[in-house]
Amino acid sequence: MAYVTRLFRQVPWLINPPKRKPQQQQSPVQRKAEARREEKLELIRQQVKDGSLVIRKMTAAERSEFPAKPPRAKKPRR
Repeated sequence: MAYVTRLFRQVPWLINPPKRKPQQQQSPVQRKAEARREEKLELIRQQVKDGSLVIRKMTAAERSEFPAKPPRAKKPRR
């Protein structure tokens, strides 16, 4: 259980996910997408809590094998 507590300190967004700014009106598609996202995050939280999912830092060997991807270039506005 101590490991899970330590993990939550390392990954604080699992306990308190950042609040998104409320839009004037969300479309039904956006509401559904937000609901699916929340369900997925809840599943991750549950799996971490019961120990079936472990989130850890990458080792140096893994980092060299899978380097960070460069940020995408933004598309110009029309």
